Amino acid sequence: MVKHILMRTTEQGSELLEQAVPKSEPIALPQANAEPAPLTGWSSRMVEDMGLSMLKLTITEDAAEFPIHSSDEPWLAYVVCGQGTLYSGSHQQDKGTGIEYQAGDYISFEANTPHGWLNRANYSEILFVKKSK
Repeated sequence: MVKHILMRTTEQGSELLEQAVPKSEPIALPQANAEPAPLTGWSSRMVEDMGLSMLKLTITEDAAEFPIHSSDEPWLAYVVCGQGTLYSGSHQQDKGTGIEYQAGDYISFEANTPHGWLNRANYSEILFVKKSK
């Protein structure tokens, strides 16, 4: 079981608490006039605490290309393992230029910046952090 360990202050010093972390969920893309469609090979898990959100993106070898999309919030990402290509894009979902990323790289996303992903590894993990709403 994956857990979220919380270190909290008390009058005497500190205490430790444990919470279960939600299971990884497949990523589903919105479809026009239909239920969201799962995106093969992509899943995520999120924990929110202390005004921050941390999302772990897991990408398998058989992952489909993640189409151009954007978030209305800024994110900072760290590539834990794996490699691939991050693409720029347009608000009409056209793919632009790409840059290769690999384990150890950091990636910053300004709010509303269209981008897409292509995994080029057996397995990749990317951690994302943002301020919680």
